[in-house]
Amino acid sequence: MHLPKSSYLFIGFFIFLTNNVLGANSLCNLSEDIIFSCDMKNNKKLSICSKVENKQLTINYKYGEIKNIEMIFPKQNAGNNTLFKYNHYIRYQTDYFRLAFKNNDYLYEIYRNYDGNKVNAGVIVSEPLSTRPYDNMCKTVEIDNISNLSKYINCDTDYALGCASAE
Repeated sequence: MHLPKSSYLFIGFFIFLTNNVLGANSLCNLSEDIIFSCDMKNNKKLSICSKVENKQLTINYKYGEIKNIEMIFPKQNAGNNTLFKYNHYIRYQTDYFRLAFKNNDYLYEIYRNYDGNKVNAGVIVSEPLSTRPYDNMCKTVEIDNISNLSKYINCDTDYALGCASAE
């Protein structure tokens, strides 16, 4: 069967549109699963990406713009999930999740808080000697599967938020 030329144009446009729409939602590569992605109030993106390599889970924090990713943590990949810790608190109409890691003595805390029907999310960056952490808030949350990470990484038992699991 031979398709008319207009069909090829339509298929090509559909592939272009699909790739751009899906790619616009995160900084993750096509080979990675999107765990969390949001558009920041400063017009940048924050994405948590994962994939399984050699039977080990790999997690990456990515921040920046689609054509200019400013930060990827960690640089190494295979089996890096020990670099991250989570906290999770759940009760009726409340779901708080925190994913934390340290990079060059800075503490990064990606958070997603659900209260009733309101969602707040973002990343808090704390400097080692500062008493004022920087809260970079999300404008819109595009993809939110972040609580699924509780199955694969350790809980920070020293943090008051708790260790509820997504299971």
